[in-house]
Amino acid sequence: MNELVDALAADTARTQYGLITLDQARSVGIEKQSVYYRVRQGRWERVGPQVYRIAGCPETWKQRLLGATLVYRGIASHRSALKLHGIMGYLTDAFDVSFVRWRRHSITGVTEHETVCFSPVDHTVIAGIPTTTVARTLIDAGAVHGPRFVEDALDECIRLGSTTESEVADRLQATAGQGRNGVGVMRTILGQRDALQNTTESVLESRFLRALRDHDVPLPVPQYVIRLGYHRVARVDFAYPDAQVAIEVDGLRYHATRQALEADAARQNEIALAGFQVVRFSKRDLDDPTRVATKVRRILRKHSEAA
Repeated sequence: MNELVDALAADTARTQYGLITLDQARSVGIEKQSVYYRVRQGRWERVGPQVYRIAGCPETWKQRLLGATLVYRGIASHRSALKLHGIMGYLTDAFDVSFVRWRRHSITGVTEHETVCFSPVDHTVIAGIPTTTVARTLIDAGAVHGPRFVEDALDECIRLGSTTESEVADRLQATAGQGRNGVGVMRTILGQRDALQNTTESVLESRFLRALRDHDVPLPVPQYVIRLGYHRVARVDFAYPDAQVAIEVDGLRYHATRQALEADAARQNEIALAGFQVVRFSKRDLDDPTRVATKVRRILRKHSEAA
């Protein structure tokens, strides 16, 4: 009999990174005293209140995170959810768990996030771990990161199709009264956004537009097509057509090879022959939005004075 119930318990634990709860143990015929007996024998190890690990199962970040959600009867959120969703290539060793109030357990290493209630709409499961949805994760990100990161993450998720701005706005409205930190950051971001930003094709392009917007610099035309002659065209990231200024925002892969460098130089020369000044900004440039905005304003002023 013991071998049978142990096999059933092992089957359950196998789907949970080696973890099993007291309720799950009981469901396969192992009562509380028998659970304690297994712990004393060293066959099971206590992870937290009513949560156990089968001895010998390797400890991993996902196992510890799932264990925390089982203890709190909550879900992974904030930094942990950013990592699980793969938003912005996020890396962390943090254990963030959101749960309904009055379920505190103070587990070492776990960052607790209390909420008045949790709607099933905000729940999903990733790698077997209950987790906040992308929309809810972006809202919660404002509690652990600043506006620049949150808006970059929002832009990336919209571009990849994992959420929409309207979905985030809907969840923000529903979440605002639940005692959640971070909602103010997303509310400010959505209040400042405009339709123009939805035409960008990368996080860096969105960051460039925000640098101009936040410093009251006139916004350029995105994805502008320049006619080169002989039925050929070149599309640039942004342009001020009246000033004949083309702007390119270069990502990490820019100039990855010599061939790419030569092709880009030839393209830039053709754009210049079409009468446009080409201005480039790198990822490092965009880390200083004030400097970027100042440079664009200076270029526009120069063309205005020349005209």
